[in-house]
Amino acid sequence: DRFNRATKEMSDAVSAVLGSRRNRYTKDAVEPLENAVRAKCNAGEASVDLNVALLRLYEFYPAHTNTEMIRKILISGLLSGDYGTYAYLLSEDSRMEDGVAMVSRMAELLENCEYAAFWREKAKRNMVFSHLPHFDEQARQYIFQTVSQTYQRLQRSLLEEYLNLTGAAFADFITAAGCTLVDDDVRLSLNSENQHKPRAAPSTLQFDQLTRVLGAAVSR
Repeated sequence: DRFNRATKEMSDAVSAVLGSRRNRYTKDAVEPLENAVRAKCNAGEASVDLNVALLRLYEFYPAHTNTEMIRKILISGLLSGDYGTYAYLLSEDSRMEDGVAMVSRMAELLENCEYAAFWREKAKRNMVFSHLPHFDEQARQYIFQTVSQTYQRLQRSLLEEYLNLTGAAFADFITAAGCTLVDDDVRLSLNSENQHKPRAAPSTLQFDQLTRVLGAAVSR
């Protein structure tokens, strides 16, 4: 799986940053890895292998732990599906840090589909996301994809809350997503996930099974 792939062996991306194998697990590797991860984050990109390698080194050398870098890594995993991999590698002390706890709270809200609360939480710390100019757009796409797998129709006001959009910006979004607005409802495009699936017919009972069922009912 993704975690085993990332932690089994440091990747070519890590090799390019650290060079010779003997330097891989020393505290001298922390700074170059931090620089590489920071550059990726500032470019709106992420490398799972680089992120995992840095978090591993923080495990080995807790005195060199950088909470800001942990927060950047966690934010990069919020919408990519890698958050759980990163969170698994954190120490208890790191989890308790304010900036880290904030991202953990946002991850929990996303997982529980509490989207309005997710946007409120983010609004408290907008500066934390300043290095990710497309984060809001990506978050809306992530949320909409989840919603569209569940609903065929949704109240406009509710979807506006979920996407943190109103007015023309909301209309443009749903139009681009292939949705239509009917009165106060938004009709979402049908897909394989949001359509009713007929139940499979139960297997035919064998005669001896039917006899036992009927016998149990009569004996009550």
